[in-house]
Amino acid sequence: MTTKRILIVTGELVPFHYGGIGTQFKSLTAFLKRQGHHVSLLAKRPDNYDETLYRAHYGETPLFFVDAPPIPLRMPPCFAYAAEVARRFDEIYPEMRPDLAICADFNAEGLFLLLRSGAGAYDNTEFLLTINGMNREVISVREGDGSGISAGIIDLPDIQSLLSMEDLCVHLAPKIVSPTVCAWEEVRRRLEIRKTVRIIPNLVDLTLFHLDKTGIGEEPGETPIRKETSPHDGLPARDQIRPGESEDPLILFVGRMDRMKGADLLLKAYFEIAQRTAPAVPRIVFIGRDCFWNEYGSTFLEYWKSRIPDSLAGAITFLGQVSHDAIRDYLKKATVAVFPSRWEPFGIVCLEAMAMGCPVVVSQETGLVEVLGPELAEFAVIVTEDVRPLVKKVLHILHLENRRYPDAEFNPDKSGLSEQLRKRALEVVRQAEEGWLDFLRDMDRKEKTESPAERLLCDPLHQLLASLEDSWRGVAHLQIYCRLRGGYRESDSVRVAYPRMRWKTLKIPLPAGTGEHPLRLDPADDRGSIRIREIVLLDEAGDEIWRADGANGFQGCSAGGNDAWSFRNGCLFIEAENDDPQMLLDCPATDRPAELSVTLYTGDA
Repeated sequence: MTTKRILIVTGELVPFHYGGIGTQFKSLTAFLKRQGHHVSLLAKRPDNYDETLYRAHYGETPLFFVDAPPIPLRMPPCFAYAAEVARRFDEIYPEMRPDLAICADFNAEGLFLLLRSGAGAYDNTEFLLTINGMNREVISVREGDGSGISAGIIDLPDIQSLLSMEDLCVHLAPKIVSPTVCAWEEVRRRLEIRKTVRIIPNLVDLTLFHLDKTGIGEEPGETPIRKETSPHDGLPARDQIRPGESEDPLILFVGRMDRMKGADLLLKAYFEIAQRTAPAVPRIVFIGRDCFWNEYGSTFLEYWKSRIPDSLAGAITFLGQVSHDAIRDYLKKATVAVFPSRWEPFGIVCLEAMAMGCPVVVSQETGLVEVLGPELAEFAVIVTEDVRPLVKKVLHILHLENRRYPDAEFNPDKSGLSEQLRKRALEVVRQAEEGWLDFLRDMDRKEKTESPAERLLCDPLHQLLASLEDSWRGVAHLQIYCRLRGGYRESDSVRVAYPRMRWKTLKIPLPAGTGEHPLRLDPADDRGSIRIREIVLLDEAGDEIWRADGANGFQGCSAGGNDAWSFRNGCLFIEAENDDPQMLLDCPATDRPAELSVTLYTGDA
């Protein structure tokens, strides 16, 4: 297998934002680097970014940021951000030229990249879309069943744009990876699409999630990004379990406090479990950020804080979001980890729990079932508003783990369960690793293919979306003046429009040549920042006559006014003080037809 340059596009960057996509891509980055590939990240810039913390997690992995674009009125934020991802990709592409670019389906961040690739751009790069769970399913589950709630939100114009963008990504993607058959079948049926996809499970970091890992607290150099204490008066918020503490049975939930993850179902089930186990009530810990619920009209914690019985106040803890290191320590201590999701494409934390040998209970008819596998299918239960099956299964686990909960209905031998869980987790991770290696080996064996029908679709669609993008980015104008009869006149100039806030190469024909020396170039028609990568003069045969770029320090270029000039990263930076920035080009004069090629970027980066 040849060494490859791989770029991963992600809106989530662990540990600054904890989520399934960020966790998966972090583990994938580490695995690909171990195989000797060169991996870079193109990520949304976190508000709480810290370089030292990033390096502690990713080492020397190159990181390129996508900053939130200026979004004008009437432009869906998702559209603007996807366009910004492509703009940033275009900016770094000349130096990177990745063999493979990976992006997720969620929020359609790779839409413009897929369109441009389908239209013939990026000849040397393969594009891969990963199925992580799309907004149509997420919103439908999160918003609940209240009358008019889900339908109203899904019908909002911005949401409709986002859903259509995500669906279009699936149609356009030349290669797709899904972590489970369940996740792909849901997308395939809904879109009525016929595509061959690879089923590759998500990876987890087995260097962190294993029983031999020691040490309680944060990962090297890491501090918790955000913590929340219990909203219930007197409820302790213990964010770490240390050796020697109480050996009371512990039920653990890890996930967002939203409807999709089913935190409410587990809390209701716990109330019944507490009744059936009193007075020796097990503790329960909820890890994950609080979320707003439409059906409650408040956040999860705000709603439930007045509904938790006082008798259980000391047994229930809400921690908020904690580090992966802290999650590992809780999984090591937990009696059972419960994942009662109403919908779930995969379930990374469930796999992490299994890797720690922690018994789990999961929802049937979700991707979690495929994580368990057939031999552990008994730990998947039907999870509905009727929580009795969930209660029954959790009590089963508690009985296996601790004999203080005798139950005549259950009397199996618990020995070997933890080892069976760890064995299954290792099997899933090996499947994931082999799946990715097979994919990369196939890249060596197969040439990039292109469907003529796809090309016919992508070209006009790309032009349509590019025109919409340009309309909100705004337009600048470059003007070239040929000096004739000792002066510069509008009648002897060529004016060209180009989009702001995007790198653009303009090729301006000069039918009558360059005129008298020197040639004048006005790169924009407004004050602000201008970056120029190169200026090249070509003759009528297309041969290069003259060049100014970072390699020669833009030799032959001089300012025609008082604008500030500087040179950084191989570019000429101009800070225009007025709406008429000018530069003079000391290029050879010719009266033969010529062409001037200018690569530039106008507007704040």
